[in-house]
Amino acid sequence: MNRIKIILVYKNIASLQKIINLLNKKYELLSISNCKEIIPILASFKPGLLLIDQFVIHQSGMSFLVKMKKQYPSIPIILISQNPSADFILKAFRNGARDFLPLLASEKEITGIINNIVRFVYNFDDYDTTRPIKVDTVPKTGLHHKWSKMKASTHTILIKCVHIFDKFHKSGSEPRYCKKKESSSKKEKKALPSTFKPLRVKINFLGTFRVQINQEEILSWSGKKTKELFAYLTLHHNEPVYRDVLMDTFWPNSKPDAARNCLNVNLHNLRIQLEDKFRIKDVIFFKEECYRFHPDICFEIDIEKLKELWKKAQINEHQNNESLAVYFYEQAAGLYTSDFMIDNLYESWAETEREYFRELYLSILDRISKYYSLNGKIQDAIQICDTILHKDICREDIYRRLMLCYYRLGERDKALKQFQKCKEVLHQQFKVDPSQSTIRLLQQIKHEDKTLQIF
Repeated sequence: MNRIKIILVYKNIASLQKIINLLNKKYELLSISNCKEIIPILASFKPGLLLIDQFVIHQSGMSFLVKMKKQYPSIPIILISQNPSADFILKAFRNGARDFLPLLASEKEITGIINNIVRFVYNFDDYDTTRPIKVDTVPKTGLHHKWSKMKASTHTILIKCVHIFDKFHKSGSEPRYCKKKESSSKKEKKALPSTFKPLRVKINFLGTFRVQINQEEILSWSGKKTKELFAYLTLHHNEPVYRDVLMDTFWPNSKPDAARNCLNVNLHNLRIQLEDKFRIKDVIFFKEECYRFHPDICFEIDIEKLKELWKKAQINEHQNNESLAVYFYEQAAGLYTSDFMIDNLYESWAETEREYFRELYLSILDRISKYYSLNGKIQDAIQICDTILHKDICREDIYRRLMLCYYRLGERDKALKQFQKCKEVLHQQFKVDPSQSTIRLLQQIKHEDKTLQIF
């Protein structure tokens, strides 16, 4: 039993010295200077909280937040920042940040922010930093809903404040948030679906974006933005999507009134298309500043199936059931027909998802090829390794596996050629030489070391 553990990722440790001194008094703190060091540390250190310097995120991009949100959703992330921009706030919350800690915050503010996060994540209503806790405590039923509600509330307040002061104050016009709201009864009446016909929606995000409703495919859309808007909403169909998020995602450079009008027009076109083609109403409805799909819609989405198979494979792999794990890995790999939404290459939100699923796919192929190489399917392992290198030519570990596979087949010349390819690619891309592991393997192959093991 230990007090809560915190990992702090910094770029300039001097600027964070005040925060570090305070954290060392109240928590068990581990400070590191690189995001890449976090993943190997998580299993042994088991942090209850991550504090990350904003400049580290600027340097590594939002992909790190996305990765943590996907793989470790139970570990909350707080960003340390001074005067963050509206765009950065929006992207950070959208990609997994739970809160912001001002760089010049007082001791009371620092402990208050951290304690609030701990209360929600670990369900401690009277949290005391001197009280020992289990950092791997499993949240109670309903806690995820409570936490999502808190994050959504914080997100809305921040975005509203930014828009009010940045976009309206100077112009003197009335913010849209200050407009008179409809009565709750009237709003409720508009929000609730009235005439809904149950339907099944099948969506393929991998490759070209495709939609089938009740087994009938949508072949044309009323507009490009309408299609992208529907894709974004279905990607987040398990959670409410805030109107401000949609406006800033699809019309980031427009004034609020213009962005809101564009959103309304495209949603109207989308609803009309669904109603005219499938005689469906109230598929997407608006309530409490959010858009939602009707809860009775049954979604079948390829990327959700992919992640489900990945999790099953991981569970069996951890239980040392390799054959069943590989079966699920193979099923998952079969779903990956191409990269995420290849017909929408220039939207930042799609690129984030594309990068995540590409890395997941390569990880799946890596595990399959390793299993094949260790169980006599060397030709199949070589073919999969070639597929990995086609996606990511800089994977030095895959070149080593190919060297070993060819060596085991008695084709030493091809093994040596793989080393040469690896050397040329690393020099061309990064101006570096192969690692000592790769060079050592080369020497073993040259000397025909029969004890070599495929890895």
